[in-house]
Amino acid sequence: MHNVSEHFTVEQYQIVAWYCEDRETCRTAESVLTEYLEGQGTLSVGELDFPEQRGISQGIIVQKIPVLRFESTTTSGYFMVIEKPLGSMKGDKIFLYYNTQRSSLGSSQELILKEMVVETFSERTVPSFAAFG
Repeated sequence: MHNVSEHFTVEQYQIVAWYCEDRETCRTAESVLTEYLEGQGTLSVGELDFPEQRGISQGIIVQKIPVLRFESTTTSGYFMVIEKPLGSMKGDKIFLYYNTQRSSLGSSQELILKEMVVETFSERTVPSFAAFG
């Protein structure tokens, strides 16, 4: 797990990753995760947008990343799925959760989480993102 703190505040930000190796395990894991999250808070399907005219898009090739937005009483953030991170021969996925320890996301928290995404993926390592489901 990788933790990041915003400067000048006590807010904590983190990236949590889960990995599964084969299609069936991934399908089951995604279903269990989604069902668990639905029972713990509010989920909504969306996209993180990285328009070129904003400085945040520097260093990331994709313009939009499909996400599952999650808000609960203890944490809020974005889930995303990376398909086949180890190559096209496997049915593996990595589930990432970029989050903060807040009950909702304001515009400043959303910006910090987007910056974390940009810092995670460089132009050389942009993966294949997939939607949940």
